[in-house]
Amino acid sequence: MPKKSENHFGKMVRQKRPKGKDGECKDFAVVRVKVNGKTKSVYLGKWGSKEADDAYRRLAAEYYSSEGSQAAIVEGKATLYDVYNAFLIELEKKSDPADRRCYKNCIWYGMSILPDIPADELDLKHLALYQKHLIHIANDVCDEIRNEDGELIQKKKKVWSRQTVCRMVKYHKAILKFGITQGLIPHGFLWALKSTAPIREQEGLKETDPVVGVENSVVLETLPFFPAQVADMILIIRGASLRPVECCRLRKCDLDTSGPCWRGYVKSKTTWRGLPRYIAFSPAETAILKKWSDGKADTDYIFSPEGENRQWLVTILARHVRKAIKVANKSGYNIPHWTLYQLRHQAYTENADKFGVDVASKVAGNRVDQAAIYDHSVQRVALHQAENRQAWWE
Repeated sequence: MPKKSENHFGKMVRQKRPKGKDGECKDFAVVRVKVNGKTKSVYLGKWGSKEADDAYRRLAAEYYSSEGSQAAIVEGKATLYDVYNAFLIELEKKSDPADRRCYKNCIWYGMSILPDIPADELDLKHLALYQKHLIHIANDVCDEIRNEDGELIQKKKKVWSRQTVCRMVKYHKAILKFGITQGLIPHGFLWALKSTAPIREQEGLKETDPVVGVENSVVLETLPFFPAQVADMILIIRGASLRPVECCRLRKCDLDTSGPCWRGYVKSKTTWRGLPRYIAFSPAETAILKKWSDGKADTDYIFSPEGENRQWLVTILARHVRKAIKVANKSGYNIPHWTLYQLRHQAYTENADKFGVDVASKVAGNRVDQAAIYDHSVQRVALHQAENRQAWWE
């Protein structure tokens, strides 16, 4: 496998805020690009502005399209390398850095074994090879921590779970589907994407524990260690059974603000499927939303980092959760680790217990057939029946 620092896809990194001599971050964005072995900084614009984002995407498109891949495509000799290149240009339009990182990791491991395969010769065996490669390296993965000059500082070993490998295979299939839509891969290859065998438990990969809810007392113990706005977002996510990204995207213009309870259809991951997400907030939750939306335009995000008109990133919220738990435990508390998605799980479970699975599914914006992992009434009923069941042989 080639070194990651030598890989074409590792040369251009995300936007950064440079620091001055006093250690304070400046208010503009740059990106560091390696050209002919030398690294230079390119000015993009004001940090967090649309101008900087557009400049970054334009620069990325020029950078990734200048490696000679277009000539290969014109000559009808497109390889998987060209598919990856074309996808990277589209990838810069995605706003979620977590998605970008996952896709780039998939491309990195694909580049290590499949770069020179002609796109019109892709077959089921190549997908199986990619999958076997991920399974082979799952127990020997290292996170490389590098400085701005690309020098290796530390290697941290970690083990991938089966769920992680399955997710990477899923992302890689999405990249290949993109290649089909762009005409780089023959449309007949679509059958191969649907025919790959799933990774079963007997493959020898680590299994993750099922997600469980987090007790309300644990969340309330942690709240004082959050910034005020993040603490209120935690309350909203837990109370309204929101996905964290749905809370980050809330705007007044998307909600009906008449009456004591704000409600309305908001953008969600199910919107593109024609399944609108309807959310209703309790009076207490509405009061929190009013507090943070006062003085803002209707099109502004209700929750946004201080002094900036942009939505919170879920990855930043998750970082606040980890930091709050760490600070609380250093102060003498004994708070177990919990995540944002456990808040939604706990709310779903409690709603299923009180109002039934059908109501809980509609409140959380899920299909009823997804409710099995939240419905704990089966366990309680089975246990109650077992405690009162007489031995049939007596």
